[in-house]
Amino acid sequence: MDWVDPASGSLVHSESVTHQGGTRVFTTPTYTLDIALRIKRN
Repeated sequence: MDWVDPASGSLVHSESVTHQGGTRVFTTPTYTLDIALRIKRN
């Protein structure tokens, strides 16, 4: 999953996640105005 600055398109933070289902809590990295979460299935 990638945290992206939507204004510039630059990557703020990236990590690989393996999840077996159910509830998953995401913690946002520090940002100033806006941030977007991009989740891609591998």
